[in-house]
Amino acid sequence: MSKILRYLACLFMLIFAGNALAAGYSCPSYKKYTSCASGYYMTSSSSSATCNTTAKAGNACRPCSVMGSNYTCAGGTSCPKLNRVTCSAGYYLKANATSCSACGGNNYYCPGGTYNVSSSAQGRNTVSSGYYSTGGTSTTRTGQSACGGNNYYCSAGVRYTVSSGYYSTGGTSTTRTGQSQCTGATYCASGVQNSCPGSYTANTTAGKTSASQCQISVSAGKYIATANSSTQSTCAAGRYKAAHTVNYGSTSSCSTCGAGTYSSSGAASCTACSGSTQYQNETGQSSCKTVSSGYYKSSNSAQTQCPSGYRDGAGAANVNGCEMDVDAGHYVATANSSTQSTCAGGRYKAAHTVNYGDTSSCSTCGAGTYSSSGAASCTACSGSTQYQNETGQSSCKTVSSGYYKSSNSAQTQCPANYRDGTGAANINACKTSCAGGTYVATANAACTSVGTGYYKGAHTVNYGSTSTRSQCPANYRDGAAASSESGCKTSCAGGTYVATAEAACTSVGTGYYRAAHTVNYGSTSTRSQCPSGYRDGAATSAQSGCKMDVEAGHYVGTANSATQATCAAGTYKAAHTITYGSTSSCSACSGRTKYSAAGASACKTVSSGYYTTGCNTSGNNCTGQSQCTGATYCSGGVQNSCPAQTSGWT
Repeated sequence: MSKILRYLACLFMLIFAGNALAAGYSCPSYKKYTSCASGYYMTSSSSSATCNTTAKAGNACRPCSVMGSNYTCAGGTSCPKLNRVTCSAGYYLKANATSCSACGGNNYYCPGGTYNVSSSAQGRNTVSSGYYSTGGTSTTRTGQSACGGNNYYCSAGVRYTVSSGYYSTGGTSTTRTGQSQCTGATYCASGVQNSCPGSYTANTTAGKTSASQCQISVSAGKYIATANSSTQSTCAAGRYKAAHTVNYGSTSSCSTCGAGTYSSSGAASCTACSGSTQYQNETGQSSCKTVSSGYYKSSNSAQTQCPSGYRDGAGAANVNGCEMDVDAGHYVATANSSTQSTCAGGRYKAAHTVNYGDTSSCSTCGAGTYSSSGAASCTACSGSTQYQNETGQSSCKTVSSGYYKSSNSAQTQCPANYRDGTGAANINACKTSCAGGTYVATANAACTSVGTGYYKGAHTVNYGSTSTRSQCPANYRDGAAASSESGCKTSCAGGTYVATAEAACTSVGTGYYRAAHTVNYGSTSTRSQCPSGYRDGAATSAQSGCKMDVEAGHYVGTANSATQATCAAGTYKAAHTITYGSTSSCSACSGRTKYSAAGASACKTVSSGYYTTGCNTSGNNCTGQSQCTGATYCSGGVQNSCPAQTSGWT
């Protein structure tokens, strides 16, 4: 019973302790707080405000408000956590920080305030585009302001005055973010870009600051008569003006041409009377005067009469331009003299004029030309084989043998192997002589063999050309290079010959012979008949290949003989052939069981009951057989006596 009561008492205390903990109450001394509810933190006693994270008897759970409004309590055994920080103006709260930091550079401003501690920075603002930071110092700015009028621009939180010759850009007229230099036909004033007036767009220098720096391009021969006007007036004849520019608010004017010059209406400049016969002795003129015949131009503004004897030409540019006409083939040897001397042979002079104070002389005919006395010009060596490599000559030379005319003034030796002709008109007329059996296969190359199976007669070939070879007729291409078709050859194998001119090799036929040989195209060859008696074989390449058929039972005992001897009795020979120069012989019938008569082709076997006769002492070469009679019997071709009679044998 006591155990049950103790159990119930314990259960009651556990329930009570749980409720007390949840409500934030301190347990009696015999209890232990192991954690506090959210919004509370654990202390060592109900009278202490110091956090205690170790659960033990006597602990209390205190409300988080004890620490003030900037703290939060997670419950359990956690201590209160600072989660709100108040920063002064010019300062902000960094991420996860519990103390404030200076705002930073001019690009930021911090108004100050109270912030929850978090993983993000709080209280710092980036200065807006077109604004600049204000208040505090460069590291503790507290606010921002719009940049201001067009004469200012703001960058990275700092306000700048727009540079001279620049205009503000970006944002609005009060929030400019940058500046750009005025370029092209614009000028900048008080931070604003302005277009140059009307046609005054010529000056594109960057950074102009007023309209007076704008310019108009005035065409050559024009001028601006009225300030700020874009009307371009034309300069009158005898006056001039180069292309120029005029600033807005200014004017320009034309100038008068001086003596020795002239101009037409709208001229950019005066033109000097620089022609060989032009001058002008007045000012402000639209054209020049022409120097009179027999006069010379002494300056751009005057003419003077030529010296006596030198008045053949039209108006001259100067005294040395006064002329005298000289006949062709003649020259003037002395300055200012009118005597005309004759050019010598090999020299020449065309009809010409001599200026006052000058002389003239005949020219030497150059290489490749010639002339006779009093010639107006040289004549080119135009003949196909004519040239002249010297100067001042009265005739041309003839190109030497083995050379060619490379120009009117030179001969050049023909290339190697092409020097067989007479003097040639050009390199392609140089020749090479090819012997029979050779030709020029490649242009400019030497003669080379036509090769096996081809022919070509002796001939000449020009440099740069080729010649052709002819292929030998079919079956006649076995020989080396030939100079004519008749030199083409065919190779006849042993046992063949050319029976008909130009035909292919053919068999010499049965009973004939011929060794291997060659035959020229158009020729024939001969065959030889085998010796009498040796004409039984097919075509052969030599007499030793001729054959004779020997009858059965016969043989040829003497070389080259056609006589067939008869095999003796006891020997034999089958029908056979022998070649010329060879012999044959009969074979012996071997043993007592074989025999033959004379002229036999094979041995016979002795008949049963018979024995062989005519055998030699060795029992071979038997010539016949006889029947055993009387008291004899035959065995293996041998006659044997019957055994001695014992009773009634007959």
